[in-house]
Amino acid sequence: MASELNHRCLICGRRYHTCDDCLKKHSFTPWRSITDTKEHYQLFLLLCDYRDGYLSRKAAREKLSRIDFSLDECREGVRQQLMKILGEDPAAN
Repeated sequence: MASELNHRCLICGRRYHTCDDCLKKHSFTPWRSITDTKEHYQLFLLLCDYRDGYLSRKAAREKLSRIDFSLDECREGVRQQLMKILGEDPAAN
């Protein structure tokens, strides 16, 4: 099996290997096609739900408290979105 780093995590930007044949299964969207860890996939889903208005800032902040992650490992754009949710700025939705 090749260990080619053929994907890049949308949350942290780290390159990782995943089997593209496994990604062709149509019964589900494998999290490994989007992120390198399950925690980063949870962040991805939370940020999408917040962006699309399915989660309020308060609900997003509560869910973030249950995900093990570090802001330092996140890409700059992701970090800014997370800081908007975690911050105390009342103008942020």
